[in-house]
Amino acid sequence: MSYLVFFFIIIFFLIIIEIFLNKVTKIGKKKFQWLIDSKDFEPNFDKKKLNFFIKNSFDKELGWIRKPNTFGEEKSFKGKSYFSIDKSGCRTNPNNNKKFKEKIATFGDSFTFCRQVNNDETWQSYLSKSKKINVLNYGVGNYGADQALIYSKRIIKKKKFKFTILGIVPETILRVHSSWKHYYEYGNIFGFKPRFKIKKNKLTLIKNIINSQSRLKNYKIYLNEIQKNDYFFDYIFTKEILNKPLIFSYLKSFRNLLLLFHLFFKSNYKTYQKFVIQKNHLITKKFYKKKDAVNLLFMIFKEFLNFSKKNDSNPYILILPQINDIEYFIKHKKTYYENLLKMFNNSKYVIDLTPKIASKNDYRKYYINDKYGGHLSPQGNLLVSKEIEKKICFKN
Repeated sequence: MSYLVFFFIIIFFLIIIEIFLNKVTKIGKKKFQWLIDSKDFEPNFDKKKLNFFIKNSFDKELGWIRKPNTFGEEKSFKGKSYFSIDKSGCRTNPNNNKKFKEKIATFGDSFTFCRQVNNDETWQSYLSKSKKINVLNYGVGNYGADQALIYSKRIIKKKKFKFTILGIVPETILRVHSSWKHYYEYGNIFGFKPRFKIKKNKLTLIKNIINSQSRLKNYKIYLNEIQKNDYFFDYIFTKEILNKPLIFSYLKSFRNLLLLFHLFFKSNYKTYQKFVIQKNHLITKKFYKKKDAVNLLFMIFKEFLNFSKKNDSNPYILILPQINDIEYFIKHKKTYYENLLKMFNNSKYVIDLTPKIASKNDYRKYYINDKYGGHLSPQGNLLVSKEIEKKICFKN
């Protein structure tokens, strides 16, 4: 066989492999948003989804929010749960009472909002019932500590609270480095947000660039500026993009080869766990080893504490662990964010739920087992409320 014939045979097989990879990649992308290609640099917005987001969630300052007088349902392996937002923008708390004085405002992410449980199964609701006080839930899913800080200032300026709580997952150290969630949470294409940077040892706000409906609809014009402000564009996103010819992209990225295998031979649940939850957990641990990253998060927490105090509130930072955080603690007998906790001069302002939940032999019952790694179950939220009661001195 001549070298020329052999060469054309190789080329032929490479073309066949490339055609095959193109087809399976298209199928894979429909199954799983974390398989990304060059189209994901500038994804097109579905008009119906965009209009729904604008109507129900868009906020020019924060990126997104829970809007007043809205409601919804969620599904998990345990069935459906329902939530509603009242006219003030808080999640409905059936145990609040007009006879009580408003004492506590809570801000944070989905673990503060309490996803996947009903209104009467949130830790705020349990706390209201136990202590006969009003607890307002301003939690918003997928928020970083930066957005929660900005939102808290908006609310605290208007109302007086005896206590304020910022409840957040440790993974928030990633979220505060993001300007577009899509760059590390692929497919979250409406997730434009503000963030902070430290300049001259001061917290400096970088406002949300996509601060109008018009800019949202024409976001591609502002991509260069967004990419400059987003840590993950270069750190992760560009490294995992599949470019043509795909055969070389897959050869360069063993992660994408594994992902493709799991998509077609494993369940989506296992794929989500392996390539999203575990990946985010690994990156989170790395970020807590970065001095600058930890300092940024600490200064955000510090600003929340200081602003609350200036407005006559007693503030607390509430650390709400995901199940991977619990499993890390059980294995290593410590948290991976200890360096952050040591930065607080007074530990009385921090309520860390990780050691408490990890001390339980049946810790899994405190989480809802689903593909997202599990939010807190009703039992988990009840435990949170009890720990808050131990830490805060309430006077009914």
